[in-house]
Amino acid sequence: MAGVTVVLKIAKRRGLALKLIKLFKSTHLGPSLLVSSIAFLFAYQFFTISKALIVFLTYLTGQFVVGWTNDLFDMSSDQVEMRTNKPVAMGEISQKIVKSSIFLSLLFCVGLSLTGPLGLKGGTLHLFAVGCGVSYNASLKSTVFSPIPYFLAFAALPATVYLGAGVAVPTWLVLAAGLFGVAAHFANVLKDMEVDRTSGTLGLPQRSGLTLTLIVIAITLIAIAIVLGEQIPSLRITIYTVTAISLVIIFLKSREVGFQVTMALALADVLLMISWVRPR
Repeated sequence: MAGVTVVLKIAKRRGLALKLIKLFKSTHLGPSLLVSSIAFLFAYQFFTISKALIVFLTYLTGQFVVGWTNDLFDMSSDQVEMRTNKPVAMGEISQKIVKSSIFLSLLFCVGLSLTGPLGLKGGTLHLFAVGCGVSYNASLKSTVFSPIPYFLAFAALPATVYLGAGVAVPTWLVLAAGLFGVAAHFANVLKDMEVDRTSGTLGLPQRSGLTLTLIVIAITLIAIAIVLGEQIPSLRITIYTVTAISLVIIFLKSREVGFQVTMALALADVLLMISWVRPR
């Protein structure tokens, strides 16, 4: 009898662990960690490592809110498309648990944003960026305005840190970060464009079609390269060359590796931005 009890306890713990894993999977953990890590790297240019880690947690809680609301709002369409990688749509996690997690994460996000290193101005701007993500999930993703929340949220990222540090925000940095968001948005739909159209997710990329989407990606990445080239003249030729090669790959293999190449190039650009950020 005791053996049965032990087995049941182990099974219960394993079941709880699996639910937690699936819950965190629903946060879109990869992108959440990426955005939070970029925020950390920006913050580390101005703050101590402990404060930069608080900025990381601030962004992570905000990204969790965005990720969970995405899966919650997309549940019906994900079920129609039989997306087995979505635990909420597959009924592996209840809506109640997800909603409770959103509420708890939002509480931490608000608290960390307004009382942490970002300060009142930077923290408020971060909450605005989180609101952009949630509004995209709720309705804007299926409209012609779908790129706007991406542009605003990504443009806000470096600005929140600068405001928290009490340093003037460079216009070029905000513009480049916003363009990075637009490139990410258009590249993200390359692989599933037809599926999105079938399910009724008709953002600007889906309405534009593959060719125009690729053109927009090219324009944004070229614009980022030009902005960076002006700020870092010593690397201008290298930046232009890498961008040109990446664009050729994106156009030739758009559905296979278009998103990955776009994100790799954009991330390299972001790292360049961070490396050239200097407190004034």
